[in-house]
Amino acid sequence: RLVMEKLKLKSGRELDLKDISLDERDELVDSLAECENVYNSKGDVIGIKSMMKTVTKWLRICLNGQGTDEFIIGLTMDERTEFFLSMKEKLIMGEENASKLN
Repeated sequence: RLVMEKLKLKSGRELDLKDISLDERDELVDSLAECENVYNSKGDVIGIKSMMKTVTKWLRICLNGQGTDEFIIGLTMDERTEFFLSMKEKLIMGEENASKLN
């Protein structure tokens, strides 16, 4: 299991993340095939194309007790994007540093 903690967004909203099993992680990572990153001139990721279904899936799987329609609809697009990019980094790029594997 990947041990997750709370994620504080720039807006001040705090998301309670649940621990993610290896099967859930693989399901989330596999769903990235449907998305495409958008980059600025420096090569930094500034957004994602075709992300709505994937981000909703990630929110439902990753949020601890907050993955309801009402909660997700209450998040701004900036909050959803920030959550997604942060979780993507935790699950793919920084797994050994950002999370603990039990």
